[in-house]
Amino acid sequence: MSLAKDSIHIVTQAKGGVGKSFISRLLIQYLREHMNVFCFDADPLNDGLVSFKGLEAHKLDIKMINGNLDSRAYFDPLFETILLNDCCFLIDSGASTHINFINYIKGSDILNLFKENNREIFFHVPLAGNVDFHDCYKELLKLAKLFPHNKFVIWENEFHGELEENYDQDANYKELSNIIGAVKLKDLQSSPLLYDLELMNKKKLIFSEVDENQNYFGAIIRRRLELYKNSIYSQLDTVFDL
Repeated sequence: MSLAKDSIHIVTQAKGGVGKSFISRLLIQYLREHMNVFCFDADPLNDGLVSFKGLEAHKLDIKMINGNLDSRAYFDPLFETILLNDCCFLIDSGASTHINFINYIKGSDILNLFKENNREIFFHVPLAGNVDFHDCYKELLKLAKLFPHNKFVIWENEFHGELEENYDQDANYKELSNIIGAVKLKDLQSSPLLYDLELMNKKKLIFSEVDENQNYFGAIIRRRLELYKNSIYSQLDTVFDL
């Protein structure tokens, strides 16, 4: 499978706090190794992308009607922009607007509209470990069945603990034919790499900016971060067959 340079990537999960913005940042940087990427931060409550200046992400303007999100005014400009531009797009959909977002996509027939324009959409869904697993897994099944003609990538996030063993042997999972692969984010609680990544997060830096900040990131830290980046990118190469 080749990855089209006008593909669209949606990172979404109903459960909050499961690493969605971190995953979005990793994915943007990976995609930019191969193509131009325009990214939207669609989370009204957090600045998980726009606070990282190196990503050059764009924040959607919140539109409210009687205290509720105006999905039409919030999402129409986003998808109109994508339709009019032949480049790769990534959307970080916030947990607080997840239901609005999915209902909008379904109700506006967005996926078929893009299919008619020969644009491919990938859903990237985090699965968190420990107590968050079942909620995340249930949402993955729901989304994959709701959009059966779109490809799904699972991000196995072990930051809060291991995922349920052999979940991919579950009968409900085996019914799915649109999951193309998984990326594992290993538990780093006992690794110095955790502190390296937290420092990157605190300084709001992306991988390409680490070498420019050697006063904070020494040679050993930079090597650990390079190895981590390469491990994620190699998994994505496998998923996308690049």
